[in-house]
Amino acid sequence: MSELQSIEYKDFDEMINEAEGLVLLDFWADWCGPCGSVGPALEELAPYYEGDVAFYKIDVDKNRELMQAFGVKSIPTVLLLNAREGGADVVGQVVGAAGILDYEYMIDQILNPPPSLFERIKGFFTGKGKEESSEDVDEEQKSAEDSEELVVEAKETADEGAEDSEEREKVETAV
Repeated sequence: MSELQSIEYKDFDEMINEAEGLVLLDFWADWCGPCGSVGPALEELAPYYEGDVAFYKIDVDKNRELMQAFGVKSIPTVLLLNAREGGADVVGQVVGAAGILDYEYMIDQILNPPPSLFERIKGFFTGKGKEESSEDVDEEQKSAEDSEELVVEAKETADEGAEDSEEREKVETAV
């Protein structure tokens, strides 16, 4: 499904029970001015999340029961649900008209959640908290090679300095 489909109260339970993945609900009404900007933004996003998120729109004038069931008090309201056996959990919500990036962010936070604080702290101590890209590895190798070259140069300089010191001592001793 790559567009917003209308859903009615009588079909809602069946839709949730058959849902695989996330379900996005757009609560709207014809008379709601700001609702007019939400629908097109969600329709633009729908193809990008096909297979991961099912997009539905709910006309609040025809479906007061759903509005009450989810505690929707003003429109536009967009809810993101995680379908589970016997129902769904609200995992994201945007009340009022928002931009396409706000809806995208809400969806992406659920599909690709950031690591928890515990995971980040654990990674800090184990060294596994940072994913290394090939650029990072190349940069680390170059840095290591540069360090080795500096060590070699420093040894050569030290050796040359030692030779100069020995020569100065010979000259001073001779004088």
